[in-house]
Amino acid sequence: MNIEMEKMFSFPSVLVSSEQGPWINRYEVRVDMRVITDHSSEYNIAYERMKFWFLDTMHSAVLIHREDAKLRSWLDTGMSCLDFPENPVDQVVGLMLMSKLTAMVEGRLEISRVGVSSAADDWVTYFCDVTDDLHWFQQPGWWSDPGPVCSTSDKTHRRSGKVISLTRTQDWKQHDLEWPRAEDSAGNMAVIENFDRDA
Repeated sequence: MNIEMEKMFSFPSVLVSSEQGPWINRYEVRVDMRVITDHSSEYNIAYERMKFWFLDTMHSAVLIHREDAKLRSWLDTGMSCLDFPENPVDQVVGLMLMSKLTAMVEGRLEISRVGVSSAADDWVTYFCDVTDDLHWFQQPGWWSDPGPVCSTSDKTHRRSGKVISLTRTQDWKQHDLEWPRAEDSAGNMAVIENFDRDA
């Protein structure tokens, strides 16, 4: 199929910067995509995975550099924390999204372009094209994982000497966003057995 689509997503996230204190930043993201699969159920699931990522994971998430000294404190809040290998300025967020969205749709859609703008950067839009170098996001990480994983931080950490388990869903099955299973066609197959010559 050769259907081209565009979708706008908007959401607030907590932007943590070493230069300034944390603040709630409003984002707008435009995703240009092309349908690759011939199965409508598959591209619908791919689209629903993207919606989940923006409306559930990134909405009210904490965007933070993985080397930030306050990462552990933010994890202690129980909020979803996206730890970046670089300061999460808008251009870096766009590179991450190109990698993560491409991983999540698993070849059912081609993410051809991502545009990111936010209040923190005066609504200037930064574009990332499918042919662009993804820099830090070329390396494996949560951004290249096809599941709904959003952090490389361990899910168990300590607060006041007690172990707190922060289990986050890491499987699309729990969100009913698995790919449809191929129909069992065993009933349509002929079984050919090997017989001995004397049979």
